[in-house]
Amino acid sequence: MSERQKLAELLKKCSRNLFLDQRKEVHGAMVRKGYGFDLMVNNDLTDMYGKCGRMSHACEVFDGMLERNVVSWTTLMCGYLQEGNAKVSLSLFGTWDFWCEA
Repeated sequence: MSERQKLAELLKKCSRNLFLDQRKEVHGAMVRKGYGFDLMVNNDLTDMYGKCGRMSHACEVFDGMLERNVVSWTTLMCGYLQEGNAKVSLSLFGTWDFWCEA
């Protein structure tokens, strides 16, 4: 298992168990290791922050992504749905960029 995969697994464990303090440490480690612009890592970070109820952090990661795919958009929309904000999720779904990048 690569270092990147190990860090991604740590993110998933943080989001499943809502380890809020550890998520910041893992996020920082990913950036220091050079994975700050990695699509998969950013999707995992967005997912983790959304599952932990930290949509402002999820949006920061999403907004800083150089590349996005359907997973990126879906993860952000699911985060908003999970916190009960269906209007924002639906507005993201209707965004032209979403369809252009799919």
